[in-house]
Amino acid sequence: MARADSNNLLTNGSFHPGASGWTAPDAALTIASDGGVAGNYSPQSAPSNVVTTPQSQPSAVGLWHLDELSGTTAYDSSGHGHNGAISGPVTLGVPGELNTAYRFVPKSTVIVPDAPDLEPGTADVTISYWLNSTTLPPCCNGIDYDMFTKGDHSSRGGQIKIEVQENGQASCMFRGALGGKQLTAGPNVVDGHWHQVICQRIGTQIIETVDGSTFSTTKATGAITVTDPVRLGSHKNGGDWYNGVLDEVTYSIGSGSTNQAPVVNAGLDQTITLPSSASLDGTVTDDGLPNPPGTVTTTWSEVSGPGAVTFGNASAVDTTASFSAAGTYVLKLQASDSVLSSSDTATITVNPASQNQPPTVNAGLDQTVILPNSATLSGTASDDGLPNPPGTLITTWSQFSGPGTVTFGDASSLSTTASFSASGTYVLRLTADDSALQTSDDLTVTVNPASQDLVGNPGFETDTTGWNTSGSDAGVTLTRVSGGHSGGWAGLVANGGSGTAATCKMQDVPNWVTKTSAGTYTGSMWVRADSPGATLTIKLREYNNSTLVGVKTASIKLTTSWQMVSVSYVPAMPGTSTLDFLGLVSNAPVGTCFYADDISIVVS
Repeated sequence: MARADSNNLLTNGSFHPGASGWTAPDAALTIASDGGVAGNYSPQSAPSNVVTTPQSQPSAVGLWHLDELSGTTAYDSSGHGHNGAISGPVTLGVPGELNTAYRFVPKSTVIVPDAPDLEPGTADVTISYWLNSTTLPPCCNGIDYDMFTKGDHSSRGGQIKIEVQENGQASCMFRGALGGKQLTAGPNVVDGHWHQVICQRIGTQIIETVDGSTFSTTKATGAITVTDPVRLGSHKNGGDWYNGVLDEVTYSIGSGSTNQAPVVNAGLDQTITLPSSASLDGTVTDDGLPNPPGTVTTTWSEVSGPGAVTFGNASAVDTTASFSAAGTYVLKLQASDSVLSSSDTATITVNPASQNQPPTVNAGLDQTVILPNSATLSGTASDDGLPNPPGTLITTWSQFSGPGTVTFGDASSLSTTASFSASGTYVLRLTADDSALQTSDDLTVTVNPASQDLVGNPGFETDTTGWNTSGSDAGVTLTRVSGGHSGGWAGLVANGGSGTAATCKMQDVPNWVTKTSAGTYTGSMWVRADSPGATLTIKLREYNNSTLVGVKTASIKLTTSWQMVSVSYVPAMPGTSTLDFLGLVSNAPVGTCFYADDISIVVS
């Protein structure tokens, strides 16, 4: 903060030429043309987007929100009745820093008649205002913007002159019975953005605060008793016309506790996707001054963005914001304690609504079945959950083609069964529907006719033709006995030897499969015994002439009840080989080895 001393002040309060003796840790100062101070902006760090400035707590004698939408009166909200008369082409109702504001052009002003309580005397003085302008004052002829004036250089009783200079810097000037001083400091405020300027005379200090950065100089100005009206936007006798938007002008007189502007945090920047809303989580703290009113009002507003923003409750610190279009939005949370206000912004990136993608479907692998068997279907389907609503996916199995009728266990289930009325080739389709888009996938099911049993004498109903006990130990016999598994008869393989254990075999002679074909051969046999415990093994053996090409076996533990045992084999030399089918029990004691019935060999 720059300070003056006795080495650089003249008796009238202005500076010696050259301003020697000044120290300027926060601002580099130069002498203004009227002997005042011009400060180059070099602020101390402050929280981003938050204005937090200690101020002497005065009493507001004039508070002009400039929110009127029509008429010729700028109403005073301080309770003192200092209403102003609007003169010239002032435009009301333009967007303001808080609610609406006035747009001034040359020849326009607001004039507030003088009253005793508008004359500060030796009391502290605070004037604050918000401005937004894009046009600098006309260059090089001494014209500036008079934002707030009371009197001029010729007025008896002093002068208050709050201005924006030709270079865009704000300035504060107070003149009283002991002299006057002008302080010019801070950045260019004529840049098309909102800026808050606060000018104060507190004791012997002249303080200027621009967007939270404070500059000061020292000057004992003495009593200010000027009786001229207060003017907004112009000089006492016209001229120095403001060209821009003005909002929230406060004129306060008096001293007391230290008021600080509210501290505002609009929360973190966010990214959302339409149609979702943003959850705004702001914070506002204040020192409770001035009191009255002792309260803080808060308002959310849209600073910029490609569409409209709708707030759930624009006066609530925590609320929601919904957006009419995708894009980048800047939202502002502003807080006012009736004298000072501050704000912070949050950037919301709004992505367009996700594009609905079609479902992904897989009907599974192609299959081959043999009638009357069913096909087991196991499809998969996934989706992005759009559109929502309904946010659900419906799947359906259907028959696309085939020679017969297909019956599904549950056509709406991804995993189900399909049965067929006739053999042939069928194409089954799995379709997924998200209510807007459909996708399908097909699989082919080859349905072979019911397999024919290749065994010519499966149940010994008339004789034992096609079966014998070749390869068995001596004394092993095959006979036909009553009481079969399904029919009236069965084959009995017995050890009729002289008291020794024997290997009992029953095999097809000649082979039922005289020439193999491509496919899978399955041999099965229903078996039982008079006493449980023995192990029966069946075999399918492939021969090329007399050479054994391959063999498959399966075993079962015999019981006194009928059981089926089966074995499958894929020929290695289809078209040239033959298959041999047999059942055997090793180390069978004298007596029954096993019973056999309903023997089959099928190919698929």
